[in-house]
Amino acid sequence: MPPLPYARHAPGSTAARAPWHLPPAMHRPLTRLSSDAPLLHRFIHSLADWRLSPLPTSWKLAHGLVKAPRSATVLVNGEHPLSLSLDAQTEWRIYQGVHEQAGLFLASRLAAFGGLCVDLGAHIGLHSVLLASLVGPGGRVISFEPSPPVRERLLANTRALPQVTVLPWNEVRSLDELPEVRTPRAIDLLRINGAGWEPKVFEGAPELLRSHRLQALLMEVGPGFVQPGLLVPLFPLKQYALFKVLVPPSRTHWRLRPALAPVDLQRADNTRFHLLAIRRECIGRVVDLMARG
Repeated sequence: MPPLPYARHAPGSTAARAPWHLPPAMHRPLTRLSSDAPLLHRFIHSLADWRLSPLPTSWKLAHGLVKAPRSATVLVNGEHPLSLSLDAQTEWRIYQGVHEQAGLFLASRLAAFGGLCVDLGAHIGLHSVLLASLVGPGGRVISFEPSPPVRERLLANTRALPQVTVLPWNEVRSLDELPEVRTPRAIDLLRINGAGWEPKVFEGAPELLRSHRLQALLMEVGPGFVQPGLLVPLFPLKQYALFKVLVPPSRTHWRLRPALAPVDLQRADNTRFHLLAIRRECIGRVVDLMARG
């Protein structure tokens, strides 16, 4: 797919304008196991990107033949190491290559080289490391993780990436108060994984939401998370297109990619789903993912 020539920023925005190019992540798997992982495990991890086999069964058989180590390293976007402790369920799913694949794929479409991204609820840094690899050394990734032990892991995983700033828990009051966010630059992606504290994020960001600098938002909504109705006045349809990220994804170009279906937040049913809100002038980044019919 060729680069899409469209403006990255809203009319009148003070953010610097720059063409957006297809990121290198589109040409290779977003994650792969490092060479010290068992060869069989590396092979099955690679299948997650292609969905060529029933992965739960494959992993059960593979683990029976070759035990997984207690710790491992996954390479994000080809080269950036992320350390895993396989005693944790989420990190075991990262090792398998099945954790938040749709979110990773969309993040790789939305981050721009030299851009600014914000990752709230960054966990050990899977998305932050991916975003850092995409924005490059001239970009910025602002990461936040409220759990002190997990934040230490996040710091360790991003230490070699100077473009990543990990915010301390006790210094985070609101997005509008953060110097890293109070800039004229557009925010290419705001990713929120807050498990319930998302409303506080929006309460603390009225200036950001009014400024038209937020290009895209990716988050989970529904029971236990933010209710869809809360977002209706924050993302007016004249400026933003709203999509439900469909899982399982649809097959395109031999690989399985997430599909996007328009969603009316005022009529959304009481189920959990991932929401993508994207400014209409940026929709070219994901137009090929829109569900047909």
